[in-house]
Amino acid sequence: DVCSSDLRTSGEAIAAVLGGFGLVVAGEFHGSPVACKCSCRAGSARPLGDIGNELRLLRKLRHPNIVLLHGACLDVKRSDLVVVMEHVLGEPMPAFIDRGPAAGDRCKPLADVCLALMYLHSRSPAIVHGDLKPDNIMVERRGPAVHAKLLDFGLARLVTRSARPGGGTYRWMAPGVLSLG
Repeated sequence: DVCSSDLRTSGEAIAAVLGGFGLVVAGEFHGSPVACKCSCRAGSARPLGDIGNELRLLRKLRHPNIVLLHGACLDVKRSDLVVVMEHVLGEPMPAFIDRGPAAGDRCKPLADVCLALMYLHSRSPAIVHGDLKPDNIMVERRGPAVHAKLLDFGLARLVTRSARPGGGTYRWMAPGVLSLG
């Protein structure tokens, strides 16, 4: 759990999450850089169940290619739930590719994403990300090497008999998911 008194935010926006949670701001939690996702809209249209689903799934995941969840806290002043995650210091996959990296550097992030997906799909029950697309992959540099992390588990689902597709970005959806809608 994250106690709001242990969390410091800079107010510096890292990203505006279009169509999703709202805003991601930089912060610090016990001396570690964090990303704080907040809806920034009192009475947000995003159901509390979706936020709870993301927290429930991420709290059990530990993999080097999946963003780490620290926890969540309530911002009483704004009546807002703040999700506190590792701040991945890098760039989104599209920006990384636009810079024209060397062939080896282009392949490594893809292998990293495959490792993350293998981990998710090997859980029992299996987990599907639900919104796998380049914008949900961050690529960071660690010395001379690149390292990718999978982000945004807001549409992730456990694979059960009663599971239904949870939305996503049409351009990046699997054909089987589109045919179910």
